[in-house]
Amino acid sequence: MSSRKILILAIALPTLAAVVYSVKYSGKTCGGENANVKEYRCPRLYECTLESTKPNATGVCRFLPNGLRLWTGPVRGNEVVTNPPQKDPTVEYDIQTKKAQRLAFTQNKFGFELLKNAVFSDQTNTQNIILSPTSMGLAFDILFNGANASTKDQLANVLQISGFSLYDLNESAKFLTARLNTDTPGISSNLTNSIWIKNGVSLNELLLKDAQANYNAYITNLDFSSPQASKTINDWVFGNTTGKIVGVVPEQIDPETASIIINTAYFNGVWKYKFEATKIENRDFYKQNGTKTPVLGMKMERNNFQYFENELFQAVKLPYGADQKYSMVVLLPKELGVTTLLGKFDILTWQAWMNSFKEKDGTLYLPKFKLEYSGKMKPILKSMGLVLPFDAEKADFSKLSADGSSKDFYVSDVIHKTYIDVNEEGTEATAVTVIDAGVVPFVMDVNKPFFFAIINEETQANLFVGIVRGL
Repeated sequence: MSSRKILILAIALPTLAAVVYSVKYSGKTCGGENANVKEYRCPRLYECTLESTKPNATGVCRFLPNGLRLWTGPVRGNEVVTNPPQKDPTVEYDIQTKKAQRLAFTQNKFGFELLKNAVFSDQTNTQNIILSPTSMGLAFDILFNGANASTKDQLANVLQISGFSLYDLNESAKFLTARLNTDTPGISSNLTNSIWIKNGVSLNELLLKDAQANYNAYITNLDFSSPQASKTINDWVFGNTTGKIVGVVPEQIDPETASIIINTAYFNGVWKYKFEATKIENRDFYKQNGTKTPVLGMKMERNNFQYFENELFQAVKLPYGADQKYSMVVLLPKELGVTTLLGKFDILTWQAWMNSFKEKDGTLYLPKFKLEYSGKMKPILKSMGLVLPFDAEKADFSKLSADGSSKDFYVSDVIHKTYIDVNEEGTEATAVTVIDAGVVPFVMDVNKPFFFAIINEETQANLFVGIVRGL
């Protein structure tokens, strides 16, 4: 059998196939007084249809034809209910948040390495690069469930998740997504996952069940040979990115593609403190190569900026929404270009920087910008040491297969698309030596290449990170 391709799509504003199920359990007796006994329970993908609503009623197992409900429903047929002891919701929330923070830490670390490799691989030295470590991380976390042996180890090392058990990883992903998804005044943030499965290909049932339970993944079968297949997938992406990301899947899907895993990350935030529309003016932006171009610049003067400065850069944190669950961090290097700054990036230094902001009077000039980024991440990931998943002969995704042993799957490509619009109203995106400057008001003029990040304050997850080198 020839190898089957897996396509990963991480879309910020990642592939998997159909499961063929037998119906041999249809008509099996279930329920009754012995509803909790294995012999009287329906297996996964079946539900117990009772003959009446009376206590201890019996029924028959019925197959779920749409193949999407991969969870097992509650036992039906008797009235014995055992209530587990109640947990303190506040304590539980804190425990879950700490697990989310731990995964966010690893994704931030992975994201910085990904960004540095993407920037340094750009031979033109001019490309604007916007990434979502969260989107990329969650897509690969789903795939990680199907990896085995050396392929699994290599994924764990590159994704920085070697310290996680599979259970902890999936549970942490569930909690992180819950913390990042929000719809509060001034902020809308949503992460979605889907697994598109080629008709005639069977995948591991437990993997799909975990994908639904922990990643809330939409799972469906699709005829990849149909001209409508790519439109169906692209329409799903279009809808989950409010129309900002289009055409991620080609009109004709490669016949060897067995499945497609997609993650979308969407963010729309209104500044807590808005830039004044009357203070927008043309200003010069000095590109990486030293040339300048006029751009529309926004101005803000406040006495309570969150500000930090050291020998490398000036930095400001701009909150979104009334509850300030998200912020944009802008780092402006003191020298032209971003190479020296990126060389200093590592996760512990970043954390030290993020803990160094203090209130300060100042004036900020920030350019309005709208950017899109589309990149094939396969060569970048391979340069980071992720080689085995892309090798059709050596990749081991046996846990992805229905029988748990087939090694037919490998990753054919990883595509990452992002979009960001920063203006006077807010942001729509669809990824230390501390020097105390005292009380002298600062002026921060973002008129040359800079780094930015959109961060979730509760988990410290970098939903987006980017380098702007030209406008």
